[in-house]
This record gives sequence, C-alpha cells and structure tokens, in this order.
Amino acid sequence: YEENLEDTINNPQARRFARLACEAMKQKDYRSALTQLKMAASMERNNTYLEKLTKEADEKLKRNQ
Repeated sequence: YEENLEDTINNPQARRFARLACEAMKQKDYRSALTQLKMAASMERNNTYLEKLTKEADEKLKRNQ
C-alpha cells in the first residue's frame, strides 16, 4: 500500500495544493512544487507525507540546478 493524497491529507485545501505540487513535480518544476507544498503544509502541519514530498522536491531542485 502506497501513501496517496486522499488518504494522508485531511484538509481539502491542503490536498488541492499537494495535488498541484505533484503535477509540478511530474513536469520537473520543482520550485513551483515547493511553493505549493509550503502552502499545503501551512494548512496541515506535521503531515509526514507532505514533509516527504517537500524533501523529495527540494533534493531534485538542488540536483537539477
């Protein structure tokens, strides 16, 4: 079983931002993904799934600069 947005993010607005972040990551737009994830995290604090996505986007951004 893999974590997904619907199961791990309770706040609907945070879920929307996380969805946008995932789309941005698919397009390799990691800077935009980080912005969206910060918005999501501000609405749902201490969410390990969001923290994991943020770390992944940050690492990919640093790797691709």
